[in-house]
Amino acid sequence: MYPGKYDIKQYQGATLDYPIWYRSGGILVNLTSYTAKMQLRARVDSAVVVLELSTTNGRILLGSNVTNTTLNGGVKANVQLLVSASVMASLAAGQYVYDLDLTNASAYNTPILYGAFTLTGEVTR
Repeated sequence: MYPGKYDIKQYQGATLDYPIWYRSGGILVNLTSYTAKMQLRARVDSAVVVLELSTTNGRILLGSNVTNTTLNGGVKANVQLLVSASVMASLAAGQYVYDLDLTNASAYNTPILYGAFTLTGEVTR
């Protein structure tokens, strides 16, 4: 499966709380027993990971663990990116790239999103 392209814009120093509705055939996918991982890098070929989000480090929530209450067509998201304001403040403003992968219990990896991640600098400190 080829991932969808979506560019994310985030404000430096603000909590990243981003809901995602991952569907297959228009139906929300049951993500029980899945894990997820997302990395920000300056460039695709960069060895340096600027920020990692995962179900392991608690920066990605899946399924019933999603706390964001935003609805899309009356449906709660099944993926949530969640990074504290202090962590976002520690990152340099700029343009990054990212991708987001889901892995099921059989270790089958599915990239679901990729794109640019723009972090706009905070003025008020």
